[in-house]
Amino acid sequence: MRKLKWWWSMFFWGHGTLLVNVYLSYCCCMQKNGLTPMSHYKFRRSIVLAKIAPDTYGAPSQRESIPCQRGDHRGRKGSSTSVRSRVAAAKKAKMEKGSTYVTATQVANPSSLFHAMRTNPNVCHLPVPVKGVGKCCVLCRWATGNKYTAQLSHCEACATSLCVWCYKIFHTIGDLESQKNKISRAILGRKKPNPELGERNHAAAKKRRTESANTQKKKSKK
Repeated sequence: MRKLKWWWSMFFWGHGTLLVNVYLSYCCCMQKNGLTPMSHYKFRRSIVLAKIAPDTYGAPSQRESIPCQRGDHRGRKGSSTSVRSRVAAAKKAKMEKGSTYVTATQVANPSSLFHAMRTNPNVCHLPVPVKGVGKCCVLCRWATGNKYTAQLSHCEACATSLCVWCYKIFHTIGDLESQKNKISRAILGRKKPNPELGERNHAAAKKRRTESANTQKKKSKK
C-alpha cells in the first residue's frame, strides 16, 4: 500500500507551501493598507472553517459559489434535499412551459388539445430549420425509444422536431397509438444499414487506394 501512496507527501508539502505563500501575500497586502494582519494560526483556522462550513464562516462570494449552491462542501446537512427540490422545481417549470417531446399520455388521449393541433389542416404546419443542438425526431423517439437526429425539421405550431420521413405521418395519422408497432417497424427498417451500400462504399474505397498507390509508384519511377 505504501507504494500506492508515494504522492501523499508531495501533495501535503505542496499544500503547506501554498498556504505559507498565501499568508505572506496576505501580510504584505495588509501592511500596505495600514492594517494589522492576523496570526498564522488564525489565518489557517479561518481557511479550514471556510472550507468546512462556508455558509457560516465563508466570504459572501464563497456562499454564492457553485459548490456551495450544489451542496458539494463538507459539513452541510440537508444539501441533497435542497438539490432534489431544485431539480423537481426545474422539471415542473419545464412541464408547465410545454414539452417538445411526444409523451405516452398525449398519444393515448385522442381528444386532447395536442391531437387537435397536430391533425388540424387549418393550422400552418410548414417545416422550419431546427434551432439549437441536442434535438431529435419526437415520433422516432416515441415509437422506438431511440434518438435519431438525421434530417430534422421543426413544426412551430406543434412545437416538435421531426425527421423528413415522420413529418407527414405525424400530421396525418389521427390514432398514432394503434399504428405504433407499424410505425416502429418502418422506422427501424429504415435505420438499418444497407449491406449493398456498404459493399459499394468498400469497393470504392479500395479502388481509390489502388489508384493512389499506382500514382505514387509512377512518381517514384520518374
